[in-house]
Amino acid sequence: MSNLIEILHRVSNQLSEITDETQIYEIMNEGIKEVLPDVYCIITKLQPDNMNFRLIHSFGLDKFIPAVRVLLGKDPFEMDFPFSDLSDVKQGEFETRKLYHFTNGIFDLVNGKFSKPICHAIEKILGISQIYAISLVIEDKYFGGAVLLIPKSSMNSDSLSQDKILAIETIAAQVSLVINKLRDIDVLKKKDEELN
Repeated sequence: MSNLIEILHRVSNQLSEITDETQIYEIMNEGIKEVLPDVYCIITKLQPDNMNFRLIHSFGLDKFIPAVRVLLGKDPFEMDFPFSDLSDVKQGEFETRKLYHFTNGIFDLVNGKFSKPICHAIEKILGISQIYAISLVIEDKYFGGAVLLIPKSSMNSDSLSQDKILAIETIAAQVSLVINKLRDIDVLKKKDEELN
């Protein structure tokens, strides 16, 4: 547990000096990788103009993207996943700050948008056994998140320990606060520019 506290402290210190949203996601990825060393991380963002999920960053997956693109028939970073397609229960789960486990893997993650055989093929290519997601939430409003793809090689059991879950949830909460602060600064800058 003391190692996890050190990780959270380091992530908090690194985030306190960041002024770029992309760097925030990099720090988030590094912190999560310290908790789960072999994890692949995908950052999603809810597009405010159409309320669709969009993949915006991936960490450690670059070599797999061409194969995934062939299976899907399109670039996964150019696809939209409508938030409104989720049930009210799932929307509520996305709006919490809790780590969510997709028990049916990618099929569950994409809300059945792709067939089970395609989802299983992607899981096999990536060599993953478990998929989790953590929301980025500002004032109870979901605006994005991180999908954690955990390889079979790094899972000793079917679930994560409570300490690791708490550490990941804490990192996501810190990231949400920093992004909120940056967005508030951007809004103030725009208002200041309009006045001048």
